[in-house]
Amino acid sequence: MPEETRLGKVIATKSLENLTDGSTDSEKFSFKRDYHVDAILFNRDDGQPWTGSTCTIQVGRTYITEGSTPVSVFGTDWLTHLPVDIDLPAQEEVKVAVTNNEGTTITVYITLVMTPK
Repeated sequence: MPEETRLGKVIATKSLENLTDGSTDSEKFSFKRDYHVDAILFNRDDGQPWTGSTCTIQVGRTYITEGSTPVSVFGTDWLTHLPVDIDLPAQEEVKVAVTNNEGTTITVYITLVMTPK
């Protein structure tokens, strides 16, 4: 009998490129298997900290943000992340919208840190 292997974290990243100041763009994630989302991380391509940008996050038909939420709340890495506890069934869509209020054009990286179910 083959040895069972435990899968660790799965990382999925998408980008919103050349997001001009004051504008909003969104990206969608969808997977073929069930996952548990442990964290949602937001990073800027220039490595600068977040100062005023906001986001909305929707899983299926349910919003997990109440209105616009500061992007900085979610964190930029595993040490600073806001733990989220989201079960994500296969084919369920996660939609993330970001409004750039940084005063400059940026590229935003949105990363889901997940555990396979």
